[in-house]
Amino acid sequence: MAVPVYATELTDITTDSDAFTTVAGGGALTTNETDFYIQGSNCLSKATQASWDNNTYGGALHDDGANRTIPTNGAVFAWIYWWGPNVLATEANGGFALAIGNLTTAYKTFEVRGSDNWEFGGWECVPVDPNTFWASPHRTVGAPDGTYRWFGAEARVASATNIAKGNPFGLDAIRYGRGELRCTDGDVTNGYASFGGSSPDTGAAAWDNAVARRYGLLTPRNGAYFQQGLFIMGLAGTAVDFRDSNRVIFIQNTKKVTSLFNGFEIRNASSRVDWTNISVQALGTVSRGYFTVVDNADVNLDTCTFTDMDTFTFLAATAALSCTFRRCNAVTATGSDLRGSGFRTPTVAADASGLVWTDATETDGLLDNATFSKGTNDHHAVSFASTTTDVDYTLRNIDFSGFNATPASNDSAIYVAATTGTITIYLIGCTGNITAKSAGAAVTFISDPVTVTVTTKDVDGAVIGSANVFLKAASGGSGILPVSATVNTITRISTTATATHAAVHNMSTGDKVYIQGANQDVYNGVFTITVTTTTAYTYTIASDPGTNATGTLTATFVFLKDTTNAGTGVLSMSRVVAADQNVIGWARKSSNPYYKEGIISGTVSSSGDTTFSPVLISDD
Repeated sequence: MAVPVYATELTDITTDSDAFTTVAGGGALTTNETDFYIQGSNCLSKATQASWDNNTYGGALHDDGANRTIPTNGAVFAWIYWWGPNVLATEANGGFALAIGNLTTAYKTFEVRGSDNWEFGGWECVPVDPNTFWASPHRTVGAPDGTYRWFGAEARVASATNIAKGNPFGLDAIRYGRGELRCTDGDVTNGYASFGGSSPDTGAAAWDNAVARRYGLLTPRNGAYFQQGLFIMGLAGTAVDFRDSNRVIFIQNTKKVTSLFNGFEIRNASSRVDWTNISVQALGTVSRGYFTVVDNADVNLDTCTFTDMDTFTFLAATAALSCTFRRCNAVTATGSDLRGSGFRTPTVAADASGLVWTDATETDGLLDNATFSKGTNDHHAVSFASTTTDVDYTLRNIDFSGFNATPASNDSAIYVAATTGTITIYLIGCTGNITAKSAGAAVTFISDPVTVTVTTKDVDGAVIGSANVFLKAASGGSGILPVSATVNTITRISTTATATHAAVHNMSTGDKVYIQGANQDVYNGVFTITVTTTTAYTYTIASDPGTNATGTLTATFVFLKDTTNAGTGVLSMSRVVAADQNVIGWARKSSNPYYKEGIISGTVSSSGDTTFSPVLISDD
């Protein structure tokens, strides 16, 4: 990449003080005002002798020469000024308003400031979306036809006493568009793109706030930044390397726009965005500011705080570590790394979720040490994807505060969107009320399980991936899982087999069992079970043999039966183990390169994780 580039798509309506027409209120225009402009080299000022009692207003309009189209979620942006805030009417009474229409005698006004919220006067860049608010203006002059050609502003004083001196009314650049502040390029050599940059003369805010343009999209003020419009990091054709830290950003209280007007977007999968200790807070409620990772860029948010904002959308390459989402709308994550983050009193609706986990990615290592607290509405902490396959989720050291202890409630901590299948949720070191509401899938909670891990290695200690592992319960010790336990009967209906033990089997739905001794081979093998009673369970066979099982039937609990990870050589499982359990098994690799069988034996602890590392010898 190269030197950071900043740009906007805003289009000028006027950036000068010429071609304005006085509308109402008396007082001539002072054109080419060079004393108190905010951008460029001049602005418009005007005496405003309107009075409250006769319901008149003072203002000015500019003819842009052609009708303008305001884009969806966009606005007309105008720099406005009023140096007598205490004599201005309140906002609700039309204190200061933008005016938009098709003639000087046909326009609508939209109130944006007043004595109640313009405490010290001064320049402000205010946006108004006439598309959205055309039906609800502060007032209508003449019969505007719904086209936008004339643009300006007007003011109304708060009492019958006219302003007898001076030009309190100021109007500078007027523009229109979506309000995008675009950041592209940047690298270690030329400097990263940023909010503030490494010096006052660099960064998006410095570019936006240069006197030659001043778009009003990211305005520095008192050590913070005030944002409005759409802040974009990366574009479809050009990536960005954006890195910044220790910034405070306020999303401005923009009232006359859509809810999607303010936002942050990250685009281009080749982009990298690093935010460290960035605080973003919305000041208003109309457009609270959304945050969307559009393309799966490398996004790293570290110890950032987001307050009173709208929705967040993260993708798999997003890491938001130890971040705080306070009074925000839903955070939607697709396999994102959210370790240590806090989702505090979300503003989501009842029966919705503060965190929406959109795919079947295992949460272990991605949500560890997170915290959830319930907001005003009866909502869930987290919802899991509407997958139809059996899924296991692991939640480690997560605190759930304020959620309902009654299952199937609108404010149960967990919502499972799957309509079928079995969802097992392992709770390790979690606290608070943890219950689930489901759309139909069976949900099983297993609290504080132990993890059994097999890592296959060669004689030099290098891991061996894609090795076959079989680890089953063995006799001896205090274990209560079945070892060659007697099975009285195995019956079948089509391809569903039901095994009935002679004694309690101590197994759970989702466990694996090794069936032996049936004269019909289809019943024998390792199967995943669904428990029906303390002595019975079902499993699926490959085909219907047309008869129930015969022979001397036995069943043994299986911890692991699969291949190790191709890259790490690891295979693991988690469950509650009520008593230390002896185990025996083997590992081998029967694909090139080949390895001889390595024996596994020992004891799975009931009080902590157990790891086995069988050594496999090359089979030359």
